[in-house]
Amino acid sequence: MVLHNFSITSENGMVSAVDDEGNSLNEASLANTITDSEISLTATPESGYYFVDWTSELPLAGSGIDLNSPSITIRVTETGSITANFELIEVTLVSGNGSLVVQDSEGNLLEGDALSGIPIGSLLLITAIPEDNYYFIGWGSLSDSTDPTITTTLSESVTVEPEFGTIEVISNDIAGSYFDGESATLSVEIQATPAITSYSWAFDSDPEDPDNELVLLEDVLDPEIELNSSSLTLSPVGSGAAGIYYLTAANAYDSITVSGELMVLNDLSVVSENGTVSVVDGGGSSLDEGSLATISTGSKITLTANAADGYYFSEWKTSVFLPDLDIGSQSITIEVQDSGEITAVFLPIPQIEITASMIGGIILEGQTVTFSVTATSDAPLTYSWYY
Repeated sequence: MVLHNFSITSENGMVSAVDDEGNSLNEASLANTITDSEISLTATPESGYYFVDWTSELPLAGSGIDLNSPSITIRVTETGSITANFELIEVTLVSGNGSLVVQDSEGNLLEGDALSGIPIGSLLLITAIPEDNYYFIGWGSLSDSTDPTITTTLSESVTVEPEFGTIEVISNDIAGSYFDGESATLSVEIQATPAITSYSWAFDSDPEDPDNELVLLEDVLDPEIELNSSSLTLSPVGSGAAGIYYLTAANAYDSITVSGELMVLNDLSVVSENGTVSVVDGGGSSLDEGSLATISTGSKITLTANAADGYYFSEWKTSVFLPDLDIGSQSITIEVQDSGEITAVFLPIPQIEITASMIGGIILEGQTVTFSVTATSDAPLTYSWYY
Protein backbone atom coordinates (compact mmCIF):
# COMPACT_ATOMS: atom_id res chain seq x y z
CA MET A 1 0.00 0.00 0.00
CA VAL A 2 1.45 3.35 -1.07
CA LEU A 3 0.56 6.41 1.06
CA HIS A 4 0.84 10.06 0.13
CA ASN A 5 1.08 13.10 2.35
CA PHE A 6 -1.71 15.28 0.87
CA SER A 7 -2.55 18.70 2.36
CA ILE A 8 -5.07 21.51 1.78
CA THR A 9 -4.41 25.20 2.42
CA SER A 10 -6.80 28.14 2.37
CA GLU A 11 -7.06 31.68 3.70
CA ASN A 12 -10.26 33.69 4.11
CA GLY A 13 -12.29 30.56 3.64
CA MET A 14 -12.47 26.87 4.42
CA VAL A 15 -12.28 23.63 2.46
CA SER A 16 -14.18 20.43 3.28
CA ALA A 17 -12.86 17.07 2.03
CA VAL A 18 -14.71 13.71 1.75
CA ASP A 19 -13.67 10.36 0.34
CA ASP A 20 -15.57 8.41 -2.31
CA GLU A 21 -17.80 6.92 0.38
CA GLY A 22 -18.79 10.34 1.75
CA ASN A 23 -16.58 10.20 4.85
CA SER A 24 -15.12 13.49 6.01
CA LEU A 25 -11.35 13.69 5.91
CA ASN A 26 -9.31 15.74 8.36
CA GLU A 27 -5.73 16.91 8.16
CA ALA A 28 -4.34 13.73 9.72
CA SER A 29 -6.17 11.38 7.42
CA LEU A 30 -5.16 13.44 4.39
CA ALA A 31 -1.53 13.08 5.45
CA ASN A 32 -1.87 9.32 4.88
CA THR A 33 -3.86 9.21 1.68
CA ILE A 34 -3.73 5.90 -0.17
CA THR A 35 -2.57 6.27 -3.74
CA ASP A 36 -5.36 6.62 -6.36
CA SER A 37 -7.85 7.68 -3.69
CA GLU A 38 -10.64 10.01 -4.90
CA ILE A 39 -11.24 13.05 -2.74
CA SER A 40 -14.06 15.57 -3.23
CA LEU A 41 -13.18 19.13 -2.17
CA THR A 42 -15.60 22.01 -1.55
CA ALA A 43 -14.36 25.58 -0.96
CA THR A 44 -16.53 27.94 1.13
CA PRO A 45 -15.47 31.62 1.44
CA GLU A 46 -15.76 33.68 4.60
CA SER A 47 -18.31 36.50 4.60
CA GLY A 48 -17.18 39.28 2.31
CA TYR A 49 -14.97 37.00 0.22
CA TYR A 50 -15.53 34.88 -2.87
CA PHE A 51 -13.87 31.77 -4.27
CA VAL A 52 -11.46 32.43 -7.15
CA ASP A 53 -9.78 29.12 -8.08
CA TRP A 54 -7.62 26.15 -7.03
CA THR A 55 -3.86 26.07 -7.43
CA SER A 56 -1.55 23.10 -6.90
CA GLU A 57 1.89 21.77 -7.80
CA LEU A 58 0.18 18.49 -8.63
CA PRO A 59 -0.66 17.80 -12.32
CA LEU A 60 -4.32 18.79 -12.02
CA ALA A 61 -4.59 21.35 -14.80
CA GLY A 62 -4.55 18.78 -17.58
CA SER A 63 -6.78 16.25 -15.88
CA GLY A 64 -10.10 17.76 -17.01
CA ILE A 65 -10.81 19.27 -13.59
CA ASP A 66 -12.39 22.74 -13.59
CA LEU A 67 -10.05 24.58 -11.25
CA ASN A 68 -12.44 27.58 -11.24
CA SER A 69 -15.24 25.55 -9.66
CA PRO A 70 -15.54 25.64 -5.85
CA SER A 71 -16.35 21.89 -5.84
CA ILE A 72 -13.98 19.41 -7.50
CA THR A 73 -13.06 15.73 -7.25
CA ILE A 74 -9.41 14.76 -7.61
CA ARG A 75 -7.45 11.49 -7.65
CA VAL A 76 -4.36 11.58 -5.43
CA THR A 77 -1.42 9.88 -7.13
CA GLU A 78 1.51 11.56 -5.40
CA THR A 79 2.44 13.65 -2.40
CA GLY A 80 1.52 17.33 -2.67
CA SER A 81 -0.91 20.05 -1.70
CA ILE A 82 -3.77 22.09 -3.13
CA THR A 83 -4.79 25.65 -2.25
CA ALA A 84 -8.23 27.23 -2.37
CA ASN A 85 -7.85 30.90 -3.27
CA PHE A 86 -10.31 33.50 -2.01
CA GLU A 87 -10.45 37.25 -2.61
CA LEU A 88 -12.19 40.12 -0.88
CA ILE A 89 -15.38 41.17 -2.63
CA GLU A 90 -14.93 44.75 -3.81
CA VAL A 91 -17.27 47.00 -5.73
CA THR A 92 -15.17 49.37 -7.84
CA LEU A 93 -16.90 52.49 -9.13
CA VAL A 94 -15.72 54.17 -12.34
CA SER A 95 -18.15 57.01 -12.86
CA GLY A 96 -16.60 58.83 -15.84
CA ASN A 97 -18.80 61.74 -16.93
CA GLY A 98 -21.28 61.25 -14.13
CA SER A 99 -21.69 59.86 -10.66
CA LEU A 100 -22.85 56.60 -9.09
CA VAL A 101 -25.07 55.94 -6.09
CA VAL A 102 -24.92 52.44 -4.52
CA GLN A 103 -27.41 51.25 -1.90
CA ASP A 104 -28.00 47.95 -0.15
CA SER A 105 -31.33 46.14 -0.05
CA GLU A 106 -32.43 48.28 2.91
CA GLY A 107 -31.67 51.55 1.16
CA ASN A 108 -28.45 52.30 3.04
CA LEU A 109 -25.89 54.26 1.07
CA LEU A 110 -22.68 52.33 0.41
CA GLU A 111 -19.49 54.25 -0.23
CA GLY A 112 -15.80 54.14 0.63
CA ASP A 113 -14.85 51.14 2.78
CA ALA A 114 -18.46 49.97 2.75
CA LEU A 115 -17.93 48.86 -0.85
CA SER A 116 -15.41 46.21 0.30
CA GLY A 117 -16.22 42.93 2.00
CA ILE A 118 -19.88 42.82 0.99
CA PRO A 119 -21.25 39.30 1.51
CA ILE A 120 -21.94 37.07 -1.50
CA GLY A 121 -25.61 37.16 -2.49
CA SER A 122 -26.08 40.77 -1.37
CA LEU A 123 -28.52 42.75 -3.48
CA LEU A 124 -27.27 46.16 -4.58
CA LEU A 125 -29.27 49.04 -6.07
CA ILE A 126 -27.06 51.11 -8.39
CA THR A 127 -28.03 54.42 -10.00
CA ALA A 128 -26.02 56.26 -12.67
CA ILE A 129 -26.38 60.06 -12.79
CA PRO A 130 -24.89 61.86 -15.84
CA GLU A 131 -23.19 65.24 -15.61
CA ASP A 132 -24.75 68.29 -17.25
CA ASN A 133 -24.82 67.97 -21.05
CA TYR A 134 -24.36 64.20 -20.81
CA TYR A 135 -26.86 61.34 -20.97
CA PHE A 136 -26.86 57.73 -19.79
CA ILE A 137 -26.27 55.04 -22.43
CA GLY A 138 -25.80 51.70 -20.68
CA TRP A 139 -23.99 49.52 -18.15
CA GLY A 140 -21.43 47.85 -20.40
CA SER A 141 -20.71 44.24 -19.41
CA LEU A 142 -22.46 44.61 -16.05
CA SER A 143 -26.01 44.58 -17.45
CA ASP A 144 -27.96 44.75 -20.68
CA SER A 145 -30.40 47.17 -19.10
CA THR A 146 -30.74 50.69 -20.56
CA ASP A 147 -32.34 51.94 -17.34
CA PRO A 148 -30.06 54.23 -15.28
CA THR A 149 -31.07 52.31 -12.13
CA ILE A 150 -30.45 48.57 -11.83
CA THR A 151 -30.25 45.85 -9.17
CA THR A 152 -27.48 43.27 -9.11
CA THR A 153 -26.69 40.31 -6.85
CA LEU A 154 -23.05 40.01 -5.87
CA SER A 155 -21.23 36.76 -6.55
CA GLU A 156 -17.75 38.22 -6.86
CA SER A 157 -15.94 41.54 -7.14
CA VAL A 158 -17.44 43.82 -9.73
CA THR A 159 -16.48 47.01 -11.54
CA VAL A 160 -19.34 49.39 -12.17
CA GLU A 161 -18.54 51.56 -15.18
CA PRO A 162 -21.61 53.07 -16.82
CA GLU A 163 -21.44 54.55 -20.30
CA PHE A 164 -22.33 58.21 -20.70
CA GLY A 165 -22.60 60.08 -23.97
CA THR A 166 -22.86 63.66 -25.13
CA ILE A 167 -23.46 65.74 -28.23
CA GLU A 168 -20.91 68.53 -28.54
CA VAL A 169 -20.58 71.28 -31.13
CA ILE A 170 -16.93 71.52 -32.20
CA SER A 171 -17.42 74.33 -34.72
CA ASN A 172 -20.35 76.28 -36.15
CA ASP A 173 -19.88 77.84 -39.58
CA ILE A 174 -23.50 78.54 -40.42
CA ALA A 175 -23.27 82.33 -40.14
CA GLY A 176 -21.79 84.21 -43.07
CA SER A 177 -22.22 87.03 -45.59
CA TYR A 178 -22.51 86.43 -49.32
CA PHE A 179 -23.25 88.61 -52.32
CA ASP A 180 -26.34 87.88 -54.33
CA GLY A 181 -25.48 85.15 -56.84
CA GLU A 182 -22.60 83.62 -54.90
CA SER A 183 -22.49 80.05 -53.55
CA ALA A 184 -22.75 79.53 -49.78
CA THR A 185 -21.81 76.44 -47.76
CA LEU A 186 -23.19 76.25 -44.23
CA SER A 187 -21.54 73.64 -42.00
CA VAL A 188 -21.35 72.43 -38.40
CA GLU A 189 -18.88 69.97 -36.88
CA ILE A 190 -20.54 67.88 -34.17
CA GLN A 191 -19.00 65.19 -31.98
CA ALA A 192 -21.39 62.69 -30.40
CA THR A 193 -21.46 59.36 -28.55
CA PRO A 194 -23.02 57.38 -30.07
CA ALA A 195 -22.77 58.92 -33.53
CA ILE A 196 -25.38 61.31 -34.94
CA THR A 197 -28.01 59.45 -36.95
CA SER A 198 -30.09 62.30 -38.37
CA TYR A 199 -29.78 65.96 -39.37
CA SER A 200 -32.57 68.43 -40.08
CA TRP A 201 -32.27 71.97 -41.47
CA ALA A 202 -34.81 74.75 -40.87
CA PHE A 203 -35.03 78.40 -41.88
CA ASP A 204 -36.45 81.61 -40.41
CA SER A 205 -36.79 84.31 -43.04
CA ASP A 206 -37.90 87.01 -40.60
CA PRO A 207 -36.27 86.51 -37.19
CA GLU A 208 -37.57 89.87 -35.95
CA ASP A 209 -41.16 88.62 -36.21
CA PRO A 210 -41.91 86.42 -33.17
CA ASP A 211 -44.91 84.94 -34.96
CA ASN A 212 -42.93 83.89 -38.01
CA GLU A 213 -42.82 80.10 -38.28
CA LEU A 214 -39.73 78.06 -39.07
CA VAL A 215 -39.70 76.36 -42.45
CA LEU A 216 -38.20 72.89 -42.81
CA LEU A 217 -35.90 73.09 -45.81
CA GLU A 218 -36.83 69.56 -46.86
CA ASP A 219 -40.29 70.95 -47.61
CA VAL A 220 -39.11 73.75 -49.91
CA LEU A 221 -35.74 72.86 -51.43
CA ASP A 222 -34.98 70.63 -54.40
CA PRO A 223 -35.24 66.97 -53.28
CA GLU A 224 -31.83 66.33 -54.84
CA ILE A 225 -30.15 68.64 -52.29
CA GLU A 226 -28.62 66.58 -49.47
CA LEU A 227 -30.21 67.71 -46.21
CA ASN A 228 -29.43 64.76 -43.90
CA SER A 229 -25.95 66.14 -43.43
CA SER A 230 -24.01 68.52 -41.20
CA SER A 231 -23.39 70.81 -44.19
CA LEU A 232 -25.70 72.57 -46.63
CA THR A 233 -24.78 74.24 -49.92
CA LEU A 234 -26.95 76.99 -51.39
CA SER A 235 -26.13 77.94 -54.95
CA PRO A 236 -26.74 80.58 -56.01
CA VAL A 237 -27.64 82.72 -53.01
CA GLY A 238 -30.56 85.06 -53.67
CA SER A 239 -32.20 87.76 -51.59
CA GLY A 240 -34.75 85.22 -50.32
CA ALA A 241 -31.96 83.18 -48.72
CA ALA A 242 -31.29 85.80 -46.03
CA GLY A 243 -32.32 84.74 -42.52
CA ILE A 244 -31.40 82.43 -39.68
CA TYR A 245 -30.65 78.77 -40.41
CA TYR A 246 -31.08 76.03 -37.80
CA LEU A 247 -29.47 72.58 -37.79
CA THR A 248 -30.84 69.91 -35.46
CA ALA A 249 -28.62 66.86 -34.99
CA ALA A 250 -29.88 63.79 -33.13
CA ASN A 251 -28.92 60.30 -32.08
CA ALA A 252 -30.92 57.69 -30.19
CA TYR A 253 -30.42 59.48 -26.87
CA ASP A 254 -30.44 63.24 -27.39
CA SER A 255 -30.47 66.10 -29.89
CA ILE A 256 -28.88 69.51 -30.23
CA THR A 257 -29.82 72.56 -32.30
CA VAL A 258 -27.38 75.20 -33.52
CA SER A 259 -28.05 78.27 -35.62
CA GLY A 260 -26.47 81.10 -37.51
CA GLU A 261 -27.54 84.05 -39.63
CA LEU A 262 -26.87 84.14 -43.34
CA MET A 263 -26.73 87.67 -44.71
CA VAL A 264 -27.09 88.39 -48.41
CA LEU A 265 -25.04 91.47 -49.34
CA ASN A 266 -26.03 94.00 -51.97
CA ASP A 267 -24.03 96.59 -53.85
CA LEU A 268 -26.30 99.62 -53.68
CA SER A 269 -25.19 102.94 -55.15
CA VAL A 270 -26.84 106.34 -54.85
CA VAL A 271 -26.38 108.79 -57.72
CA SER A 272 -27.12 112.47 -57.65
CA GLU A 273 -26.18 115.50 -59.76
CA ASN A 274 -26.95 119.08 -58.84
CA GLY A 275 -27.77 117.99 -55.34
CA THR A 276 -26.89 115.52 -52.58
CA VAL A 277 -28.55 112.51 -50.98
CA SER A 278 -28.15 111.71 -47.29
CA VAL A 279 -28.61 108.05 -46.25
CA VAL A 280 -29.21 106.81 -42.71
CA ASP A 281 -29.99 103.35 -41.35
CA GLY A 282 -32.82 102.39 -39.04
CA GLY A 283 -30.84 103.58 -36.05
CA GLY A 284 -30.17 106.99 -37.52
CA SER A 285 -26.50 106.34 -38.35
CA SER A 286 -25.18 107.80 -41.58
CA LEU A 287 -24.16 105.37 -44.32
CA ASP A 288 -21.37 106.17 -46.72
CA GLU A 289 -20.61 104.77 -50.16
CA GLY A 290 -18.59 101.87 -48.73
CA SER A 291 -21.38 100.83 -46.38
CA LEU A 292 -23.93 100.83 -49.18
CA ALA A 293 -21.63 98.64 -51.32
CA THR A 294 -22.01 95.80 -48.79
CA ILE A 295 -25.45 96.43 -47.35
CA SER A 296 -27.38 93.34 -46.30
CA THR A 297 -30.75 92.26 -47.62
CA GLY A 298 -33.60 93.41 -45.41
CA SER A 299 -31.82 96.56 -44.21
CA LYS A 300 -34.10 99.56 -43.90
CA ILE A 301 -32.60 102.88 -44.95
CA THR A 302 -33.91 106.40 -45.40
CA LEU A 303 -32.78 108.54 -48.33
CA THR A 304 -33.31 112.30 -48.36
CA ALA A 305 -32.67 114.39 -51.48
CA ASN A 306 -31.22 117.92 -51.04
CA ALA A 307 -31.14 120.15 -54.14
CA ALA A 308 -28.29 122.51 -54.91
CA ASP A 309 -28.96 126.23 -55.32
CA GLY A 310 -30.95 126.89 -58.45
CA TYR A 311 -32.33 123.35 -58.59
CA TYR A 312 -35.26 121.47 -57.20
CA PHE A 313 -35.87 117.77 -56.51
CA SER A 314 -37.92 116.16 -59.24
CA GLU A 315 -38.12 112.38 -58.68
CA TRP A 316 -36.36 109.11 -57.86
CA LYS A 317 -35.26 106.71 -60.56
CA THR A 318 -34.06 103.22 -59.66
CA SER A 319 -32.96 99.88 -61.06
CA VAL A 320 -33.83 98.29 -57.73
CA PHE A 321 -37.19 96.61 -57.30
CA LEU A 322 -39.15 98.92 -54.97
CA PRO A 323 -42.85 98.28 -55.57
CA ASP A 324 -44.16 100.87 -53.09
CA LEU A 325 -41.74 103.65 -53.90
CA ASP A 326 -43.20 107.19 -53.97
CA ILE A 327 -40.92 108.58 -56.66
CA GLY A 328 -41.97 112.16 -56.01
CA SER A 329 -41.28 112.19 -52.27
CA GLN A 330 -38.11 114.04 -51.31
CA SER A 331 -37.48 111.59 -48.41
CA ILE A 332 -38.10 107.88 -48.79
CA THR A 333 -37.58 104.78 -46.59
CA ILE A 334 -36.86 101.52 -48.37
CA GLU A 335 -36.03 97.93 -47.50
CA VAL A 336 -33.02 96.72 -49.48
CA GLN A 337 -33.73 93.54 -51.45
CA ASP A 338 -31.08 93.47 -54.16
CA SER A 339 -28.17 95.29 -55.76
CA GLY A 340 -28.70 98.26 -58.01
CA GLU A 341 -28.71 102.03 -58.42
CA ILE A 342 -30.95 104.74 -57.01
CA THR A 343 -30.80 108.15 -58.64
CA ALA A 344 -32.10 111.42 -57.26
CA VAL A 345 -33.14 113.62 -60.19
CA PHE A 346 -32.70 117.35 -59.71
CA LEU A 347 -33.85 119.92 -62.31
CA PRO A 348 -33.08 123.62 -62.67
CA ILE A 349 -35.64 125.96 -61.14
CA PRO A 350 -37.51 127.34 -64.20
CA GLN A 351 -36.90 131.03 -65.10
CA ILE A 352 -40.00 133.02 -66.18
CA GLU A 353 -39.82 136.12 -68.42
CA ILE A 354 -42.79 138.46 -68.96
CA THR A 355 -42.59 139.52 -72.60
CA ALA A 356 -45.87 141.50 -72.81
CA SER A 357 -48.41 142.76 -70.32
CA MET A 358 -51.72 144.54 -70.85
CA ILE A 359 -53.20 145.02 -67.41
CA GLY A 360 -54.88 148.12 -66.11
CA GLY A 361 -56.17 151.28 -67.83
CA ILE A 362 -59.11 153.71 -67.65
CA ILE A 363 -62.49 152.63 -68.97
CA LEU A 364 -66.06 153.86 -68.72
CA GLU A 365 -68.50 152.12 -66.48
CA GLY A 366 -70.28 149.34 -68.34
CA GLN A 367 -67.52 148.84 -70.88
CA THR A 368 -65.71 145.47 -71.41
CA VAL A 369 -62.01 145.31 -70.63
CA THR A 370 -59.46 142.55 -71.52
CA PHE A 371 -56.23 141.98 -69.57
CA SER A 372 -53.42 139.86 -71.05
CA VAL A 373 -49.90 138.72 -70.14
CA THR A 374 -47.37 137.00 -72.37
CA ALA A 375 -44.56 135.03 -70.65
CA THR A 376 -41.85 132.52 -71.63
CA SER A 377 -40.21 129.76 -69.57
CA ASP A 378 -38.25 126.52 -70.03
CA ALA A 379 -40.98 124.72 -68.12
CA PRO A 380 -44.73 124.52 -68.63
CA LEU A 381 -46.56 127.58 -67.29
CA THR A 382 -49.78 127.87 -65.33
CA TYR A 383 -51.61 131.15 -64.75
CA SER A 384 -53.60 132.46 -61.82
CA TRP A 385 -55.39 135.81 -61.58
CA TYR A 386 -55.85 137.73 -58.33
CA TYR A 387 -57.94 140.89 -57.59
